[in-house]
Amino acid sequence: SRRQGICKLDTLGSFVWPLIDGKKNIIELGKEVVAHFGEEAAPLYERLAKFFQVLESYHFIKLNKDV
Repeated sequence: SRRQGICKLDTLGSFVWPLIDGKKNIIELGKEVVAHFGEEAAPLYERLAKFFQVLESYHFIKLNKDV
């Protein structure tokens, strides 16, 4: 069975979550975020990094730290 949990997402997180496919890296995801949100996404990579840290802490994703 699939593990389910509750995690509140802000607007940026709600946009990014369905884009996470295991192939795109944070830079590629960031480009999609900027294309959608523009300056509203700032500080972009700090927000994305924190978002991924939270997702990993809940075991929703596993970060590949070798790349």
